[in-house]
Amino acid sequence: KGIKPILPYINMIENIIDINSLQNYMEVSSKYGGGSDFFGIYIGADKKNSKKHSAYLYGGELGLPDRDYYLLDSFQDIRDKYVEHIKRMFMFLGYGDKKCLKYAQTILSFETNIAQYKMDKVERRDPSKTYNPKSIDEIQDMLPMINWEKYLNKIGINNLDTIIVSDLNYFNHLKTILEKEDIDDWRIYFEWGVLNNGASLLTEEMEYANWE
Repeated sequence: KGIKPILPYINMIENIIDINSLQNYMEVSSKYGGGSDFFGIYIGADKKNSKKHSAYLYGGELGLPDRDYYLLDSFQDIRDKYVEHIKRMFMFLGYGDKKCLKYAQTILSFETNIAQYKMDKVERRDPSKTYNPKSIDEIQDMLPMINWEKYLNKIGINNLDTIIVSDLNYFNHLKTILEKEDIDDWRIYFEWGVLNNGASLLTEEMEYANWE
């Protein structure tokens, strides 16, 4: 089927014009694992009480393994190759060479902005930093532009009073990202998420390029 299975999601992304349409897209995509959404929720054993399950709110995905790949000079060669890889993958959507390069450069810049506010791998191993229970009202205050009651209802989570936030610094920064409303950058970031996550499932040529 080629790229046909992801085209409905690409079309939804292209129709994102504001926070409301952004949320509408994320409500749909979250049911299928999302792409590189700004955040997501999963259910797992509570880290401080193994007798119960809790909801965890995690931050958006990065194409490279962790923040160091974006911020350290020693990974410059990998960043250059990452841009070439993104450009190559976008060409499978039929975009022109210049557009693919622009998209790839935008992705690197956008993900670098996200990465600098994420915890590094040492901090992620510290349970006290990844366990931050918040009420729904507190999360609403943290990201007031998202209608959390609607979002949770649409993804099938009801009667929830607490969510454990995995990276507070990231979510505080996400508020700044959403307030800026750089819609074009959001669209490119989300398109890359769908393309990147679906690449190994679409065609042999795309799977090989993705693996390579």
